[in-house]
Amino acid sequence: MSGAYPSAYPVIQDWDEYTSGILPDICANGDGADMFRILVAPFRPINTSLAAAYAGAADIEDAEGPVIDLIGDSVGEYRQGLSDELYRRIVAGRLVASAGGVLRRKLYAGWVALTGSSSARMEEPGNSSVLLTAGVGFVPTEAWLLRAGSVVRALVGGGYQADASVTVPRTARFGSPMTPFGVGEFAYQLRIQRGT
Repeated sequence: MSGAYPSAYPVIQDWDEYTSGILPDICANGDGADMFRILVAPFRPINTSLAAAYAGAADIEDAEGPVIDLIGDSVGEYRQGLSDELYRRIVAGRLVASAGGVLRRKLYAGWVALTGSSSARMEEPGNSSVLLTAGVGFVPTEAWLLRAGSVVRALVGGGYQADASVTVPRTARFGSPMTPFGVGEFAYQLRIQRGT
């Protein structure tokens, strides 16, 4: 992450200046100051990590590694072997699912967050059913499909039936090298437990 962190988190930019500022004048120079700087040195990465986590929570799209883990832990989603990209999608969807709001808006916002797709669509073929589709820029793993289905179930709630699929452009070639039919899209179906 680059740039300044939001001012709501009191990040310490210059540790040497900070440590000098909190020491009494008699200790601010010489061996006492050096010893104090050595003692507080382990807190520098903690400060940096907290600032990064704060910024990541504000914008999960820029979050990486342990920052996503921290945000995921806060909503009960754990990495369990997913890459940053796939885990970021699960956590983003779960963040929306854990928020309040109007079902239709929340469902669509959660689907967009879960897929990271600008082509996300939501159709309501019946009174209590919903069909979600989206083109995604990643190839989903089996683990992602299972967990994404759980997020969709949380978004939809118990009263609705949901079907959801994502497509990955340019993943399936049809025809033979002599008579190619071009490149198509391969659809992945999410496994969503039926509502009760």
